[in-house]
Amino acid sequence: MRALSIVSVRRSLDSIVDYFPEFLNLQGRQCLIVGGGDVALRKARLLLAAGAVISVIAPETSWALTAFLEKNSLRLVRRKFRAWDANGDCLVGGYY
Repeated sequence: MRALSIVSVRRSLDSIVDYFPEFLNLQGRQCLIVGGGDVALRKARLLLAAGAVISVIAPETSWALTAFLEKNSLRLVRRKFRAWDANGDCLVGGYY
């Protein structure tokens, strides 16, 4: 059996891992989505399923995201993101 060096293991992981997984308890936690497209909609669905309290900030949103937010009584602010918008949020992500 061939021994693996730390360098060869690291190279292998670098080529395999494209995403950094996070496991967070978001139940009842405020999360902010910045962006109004299809990716924002996918993230909103995931966050809602995890029990997060979601707000979306975007100057424009897709029809599908707007419908999802209205159906689930989620907060939408139609304007560009400002740095202080993230104050107090557990998780902030930009998804366009």
